Amino acid sequence: MVTDIKGTLLESTILETKFCCDLPVCKGACCVQGELGAPVSIEDIETIEGLLDEIKPIMNPKSRSIIENEGIYDEKEGEYFLKAVDCKECVFVLFDDEHIASCVLEKAYHERGMKGYRKPLSCALFPIRLKKRYGLEIMTYEKLPICSAGREKDSHLRKYKGEDWIEDATNHAKELTDTL
Repeated sequence: MVTDIKGTLLESTILETKFCCDLPVCKGACCVQGELGAPVSIEDIETIEGLLDEIKPIMNPKSRSIIENEGIYDEKEGEYFLKAVDCKECVFVLFDDEHIASCVLEKAYHERGMKGYRKPLSCALFPIRLKKRYGLEIMTYEKLPICSAGREKDSHLRKYKGEDWIEDATNHAKELTDTL
């Protein structure tokens, strides 16, 4: 079922599922699995390209080389995705001593005082995906085995949409439950 909450079409699965990333358990698997990197908007691409001089020094050499020679994104069927290294990890991935993946953009934001941009919204909300179709924003939930530990935690939609939107979504979910 799809619900309209303040102009955003939302799969009912999002209202029914708790989720917040559990990085120590999953080790950043969403950043390293898949043929393509994260989906991004033109705005993300432009912003990241403007930050490259600041983040290149903390990137791994292979990723830096890919970006310098091929750019930061691929286009597939009219959508944009960050580049992936060897069809695996995102070019902006860093690994710590425990081999936990993290984002170089987020690291620069927190540790180097880079202002105004933390990481692509698609990364921050994953496994929730945002799509634009026919002028509408559509939120879908990708239930993936790599995210099973995160389904025990509260949603980070709160940060993206705000308390009023969450309250409306929660009230709508209660109404749906009461009608069943």
